[in-house]
Amino acid sequence: MTRIPPDTALLVIDVQRAIDDPTWGPRNNPDAEQNIAALLAAWRTARMPIIHIRHDSPEPQSPYRSGTPGNAFKAETAPQQGERVIGKNANSAFIGTQLDELL
Repeated sequence: MTRIPPDTALLVIDVQRAIDDPTWGPRNNPDAEQNIAALLAAWRTARMPIIHIRHDSPEPQSPYRSGTPGNAFKAETAPQQGERVIGKNANSAFIGTQLDELL
């Protein structure tokens, strides 16, 4: 069995309701949220660091735009109290955020 160093963070990136917007077309991995939820459960049990990245699109028509239903996290992978959430408005979670320093 491989041990994961205790300072290894799990990054959960853009798992928001906007994923289900029909404009994206059919999903290629319909079990993604279920698999992410299993990873989250293991990380939480091990009390390891978790960072959620939320895409806050500045585009007016984007389903990821702040204040729209699509901007909300998917329920099965939503952050729990004490877990970090970083909002981003670019195609990388390192642009204009403190993610680099956190890691």
